[in-house]
Amino acid sequence: MAISTPEAIDEMLAACHLICPFVRPRPLTIHGVDGNQALELSRRFVENWLREDGVRLVDAEGRTVPLPPVPRVEA
Repeated sequence: MAISTPEAIDEMLAACHLICPFVRPRPLTIHGVDGNQALELSRRFVENWLREDGVRLVDAEGRTVPLPPVPRVEA
């Protein structure tokens, strides 16, 4: 699963592509008012999806780890 770098669509809209081939073959497009919001909404989508399906992220030792924080995009 991966979230693309946000792309500006116009002055008031940006989008990220959520790539998750085990869920669907084509990427999901998540829109926001800017790149930062598109990234945050994409991360929330992933977080909610994992929680609803009872999936957790683990490190090499099998310990549960949180999703990484969302990086800020320069305006």
